[in-house]
Amino acid sequence: MADFFGRQGSNLFKDAIDSGLAAITGQRPTWQIQADIDAAKANAKATQDAIDKRKAQAAQNQENPNGTSSAGSSGYSAPQRDLAAEAFYQSGIDQTNNLIGGLGGRENTALQSLMQSYNNTRAKQDVARADNESDYNKQSDRLIRENAQRKSQIDNNVRGNITALQRLLGARGAGSSSASQLVVPQAAAAQGTAQRADATQTFVDNKDATDTNWNRYKREWDQARLDTDADYENNQKDIRSQFAQEGINARQKLQELLTNLSAAKGGDNNAINSAKSVTNTINDLQNKIAELSQRSQSRVISANDPTYQAAATKAMSNETTSTAQNSTQDPNYDATASYYGDVKDLSDEELLKHLYTA
Repeated sequence: MADFFGRQGSNLFKDAIDSGLAAITGQRPTWQIQADIDAAKANAKATQDAIDKRKAQAAQNQENPNGTSSAGSSGYSAPQRDLAAEAFYQSGIDQTNNLIGGLGGRENTALQSLMQSYNNTRAKQDVARADNESDYNKQSDRLIRENAQRKSQIDNNVRGNITALQRLLGARGAGSSSASQLVVPQAAAAQGTAQRADATQTFVDNKDATDTNWNRYKREWDQARLDTDADYENNQKDIRSQFAQEGINARQKLQELLTNLSAAKGGDNNAINSAKSVTNTINDLQNKIAELSQRSQSRVISANDPTYQAAATKAMSNETTSTAQNSTQDPNYDATASYYGDVKDLSDEELLKHLYTA
């Protein structure tokens, strides 16, 4: 004990002298410098021991993948993480989330473009129908007008013929005869009736042909409108279906990225080595979504526009039994004896026979 206190006292005395000299010179005491050196050596040794221990654990894990030593004791080594690989996966996850979030907006844009095309097509169909209906109405009005004009002309001709024939009979001294008073009006009226019937039949045939063409056009137009509506509905469904499928694909890619990121953080070499392929995966997904958007926005709703063909109509007959002879070209023309060209030259018997058979 005396020896211990002797050495301890000697050390303390030495440290006191070092401290005094350090105070005079302004330098650190030698014993403090030595203490720092000893602490640094201890830290270095502790660090080296930890490194040696980790190396030993890694070697043991390679020999025994199940994590137990040959003696059955459990073993564990910290995963070897690759921060660059993890960054690749995280970037891919962020980009995929952004792509998924933008699918709804892209789909709405495509549907709005489709609706615009649909509305434009319907508007064109409406304009075409209005134009064709106008043509139909014009043709119908013309037929009605021509029929009225033809019948008015026939009526005027009947009256003119009666007057001309009565004058002709009067010039022959039979102005008060039954032929003049009865046969002439009856013959003229019968002839006028036949001409009116012919005009009516021509009008009916023409109107029927016109209405047939118009009704056929309306049926074709109605079917074209139904086809347009169905085409629009089918395209809507197809766009929604394709965007929904692309969303499923993107979410599958997202799940794969999340799984690989977790594996990379656990030191999975396959996941770490596959990290650089994330760029290609994201580019491929972006391209598919961009192509889908472009393809969807370029869709056009077209229509099978039917053609309205105005019906071919028969012309109203201009052949009339009129007294209207060309006085400038017929030197034998006179106001009281011009009937059917040569009728004025018939004998009384022949004239009566003509009237009764007219």
